[in-house]
Amino acid sequence: MKIVSMFYSPKYLFFTFLISLAAALNTSQMLANNSWERIDSDNDFTPLSVEKLWEMKRVGAPIISPNGDLVVAPITRYTVDDDKSHTDLWLFKTDGTVERQLTQHGSADGQPVFNPDGSKLAFVTRREGDDASQIYILPMDEPGEAVRLTEIPTGVSAPKWVGDHIYFISRIFSGLDWDEMEARLKERSDSHISAHTWNALPYSYWDHWIDEQRQAHLFRIPAGGGDTKNITSPTGWELPRSSQGTGSYDVAPDESLVVFSSNSTRD
Repeated sequence: MKIVSMFYSPKYLFFTFLISLAAALNTSQMLANNSWERIDSDNDFTPLSVEKLWEMKRVGAPIISPNGDLVVAPITRYTVDDDKSHTDLWLFKTDGTVERQLTQHGSADGQPVFNPDGSKLAFVTRREGDDASQIYILPMDEPGEAVRLTEIPTGVSAPKWVGDHIYFISRIFSGLDWDEMEARLKERSDSHISAHTWNALPYSYWDHWIDEQRQAHLFRIPAGGGDTKNITSPTGWELPRSSQGTGSYDVAPDESLVVFSSNSTRD
């Protein structure tokens, strides 16, 4: 059985949501005033609109440094002219004395995580020369630029820094090495084919298609660089294909044990 389906793009759905939200908020304001017109001319207030919603910056999930002094959070802004989003990492001190931008490359910098002593910060981004999202490391105790740690052709997500290693998830082609995966992805890109076919469910999750040829697996790499190790493939299990994140796995502080979630019909 082959399944072919269509759904609205995430951008279309989000834009529709913004319009609906703006209309609802404006209606609530007018009902609260018991009038369809602003009756208090002395108050300088700007009605909420779709344009104003796009101008608002969105704060992502924050993380706290091991000593509790610092907070790092991704902040997303939108530029309507070119219809793009830009996510940068911002640094805050918990006492409120510092608020500054950490990254400003115009790319999607996110999923930050401190190393155990708080002297370094790892995050996921896709910068110039990257074909997929990679892990970069930024020093926090001295000036310096972020340095790329991984070169994973299938991209990385959901990093955790435990001990001397950084753990992450990547959706790979089972049975292929990294060079073969890179070649497979290039072949797909060069084919310019946008059609999708499936032979089994599920074929999509929320706002993205599920590639049935790829499996989500847990990896780790030394924080100082080195060979990448596949943790879950040797077990014969894979992470759920529909959605994966930092909540899909955890690692013991001494790195002796790893626990992860998996969907299966096996006994």
